[in-house]
Amino acid sequence: MFAKGIAGTVEDFGRAGEKPTHPELLDYLAADFVKNGWSPKKLQREIVLSAVYRQSSEERADVVAVDPANKLLAVYPRKRLEAEELRDSLLYASGELDETIGGPAVFPKVPSSLVAGNVLNNGQGGALWEDAKDPNDHKRRSIYTFVRRSLPYPLTASFDPADPSKPHHKRDVSTTALQALTLFNSDVVFGWSQALAGRVISEAGANENAQLDTLYEILFSRKPTREEKSALKGFLKEQEKLVESKAWTDKFEVAVPTGLKDTKNLDPFKAAAFVDLVHAVANSNEFAYRF
Repeated sequence: MFAKGIAGTVEDFGRAGEKPTHPELLDYLAADFVKNGWSPKKLQREIVLSAVYRQSSEERADVVAVDPANKLLAVYPRKRLEAEELRDSLLYASGELDETIGGPAVFPKVPSSLVAGNVLNNGQGGALWEDAKDPNDHKRRSIYTFVRRSLPYPLTASFDPADPSKPHHKRDVSTTALQALTLFNSDVVFGWSQALAGRVISEAGANENAQLDTLYEILFSRKPTREEKSALKGFLKEQEKLVESKAWTDKFEVAVPTGLKDTKNLDPFKAAAFVDLVHAVANSNEFAYRF
């Protein structure tokens, strides 16, 4: 819940590992855990309702001067969503998540950038990855995604998932340009952005201000500030002009919101610009990180 535990070496407690940063707190939580019937839910509830968990992660100069590593948790440590959490959050926000429980593993769609994604051959005439025929399987939670050691699911592979061929005590957390490129250039993620744009229009109606408010409420649980809303509207105007200018070319394709019941009064240029806006906002740090 805080990216790093009270004792940082999760694979080695005791004298050989790191000393706990808050030994008294560790004793209290352990005793309280037993007192409450060994209930993980009660322990988690107490932690997430604590002041230290709910505080801001905004950097403070006084904290950096005294505790640069933030071991004492004077501010909340920023924590990126794990690979599976990020995919599931995007699916949930778009309204596409299939919450069916149980059943065999599934093969969701792989990005088209993966060479011959649907006919990857293992040299013996069989396919390494064949997209599930049931479209609902493409929207299942990541916990049900088939795990193949020789071919990790490409969409989450860049975000430090556990390597099934090695024992893991704690997942690595890296920050690379490939992560942003994976989300921004993935046709799978873009399809979810189209679905999210359709969801926003369905819930907010045709009013632009209401659409922007709804988008931010879905993704960030807040409304955009005045400065953010001004920047968003500016982007929409510029993007609409850009999309419209491409209409005069020989090859013109426009990505519009999906899942809408009524599209008669929908301006395709404005709708395509809104999809691009949704795609950009969904790829922001505020969505991928817990602040």
